[in-house]
Amino acid sequence: TVQQKAAMLTHKNLLVNAEQCRIAFDALPSDNYLCVLPMFHVYGFTICVLTPLCCGGTVTILEGFHPHRVINSLLNDDITVFSGVPSMYVLLLEAAKKNNITFSNLRFATCGGSSLPGDVLRQARDILNIPIVEGYGLTEASPGVCFNPLYGIQKQGSIGLPFPYVKCRIVDEDDMDVPVGEVGELLVQGENVMLGYYKQEQETQETLRNGWLHTGDLAWQDKDGYYYIAGRKKDLIIVGGLNVYPSEIEEAIYQYPKVKEAAVVGIQDKLRGEFVKAFIVLKEGEECTAKDISKYLREQIASYKIPREIEFVPELPKNVSGKILKRILKTM
Repeated sequence: TVQQKAAMLTHKNLLVNAEQCRIAFDALPSDNYLCVLPMFHVYGFTICVLTPLCCGGTVTILEGFHPHRVINSLLNDDITVFSGVPSMYVLLLEAAKKNNITFSNLRFATCGGSSLPGDVLRQARDILNIPIVEGYGLTEASPGVCFNPLYGIQKQGSIGLPFPYVKCRIVDEDDMDVPVGEVGELLVQGENVMLGYYKQEQETQETLRNGWLHTGDLAWQDKDGYYYIAGRKKDLIIVGGLNVYPSEIEEAIYQYPKVKEAAVVGIQDKLRGEFVKAFIVLKEGEECTAKDISKYLREQIASYKIPREIEFVPELPKNVSGKILKRILKTM
């Protein structure tokens, strides 16, 4: 079993982050936020509830995520802001395309939990007219950390720039800053960062060091200051001494037109340390083989990154906020 960690967030942490979101989102009293995310999770609570309340806006609450109910609300309840996770956008896209629906009232939508595949992002923007803006956060930071500027340059695949009054840096194994473009661990500093983990002193000391929150996420920064997530440190796959980032392979798999969802994990291997395995959910009514996927990937990524095993599954295991549970996939 995995020991759960409880992040201790103060009222100040949450209110500071809600104010940071208000500034980043340019939140208005006329805004109506649609909340389908669980409010016991900090993403749903801070982004969908506290932020609009901070500016005198409206919160429309739906019980759980059901694509057709969400579509109905987006069309009929004057919703201006929607927040979801990648799996929600995949299902929304699927349902809305069938009915030739677009959403012109939305000022913008946010996506968190994990990286949104580029193909899904493009289709959501171009076909459904959903202006999805990507960002990044984690429970330990209440959760908001970075966001692509609403009225500035938005870079596809990037988590954007730090929120107001939030500092970020990328370091190596010795906590030394790495050069621009080089992958390292993302560190965060700000008044939105937690006090620590409840009754877990060792884990707190490992995560909060020298005034910085060590996120456990691998990232890199471009010359313009925009940040990009490469993956979780614990999810990094080392194949024959070479670093393989699951997000790169997943992004390539998502480009295959028959794929609905994908997740990549590392499996222990006596010869090479680890090998790459992909779990794929196909779109309804579609068929393809592992050979089809492998053939396609040979034209997209380096040979050592191509999954040795590809397993087709009816669905991917997720937590209540829609995040894919890779630790479960590793045991399948």
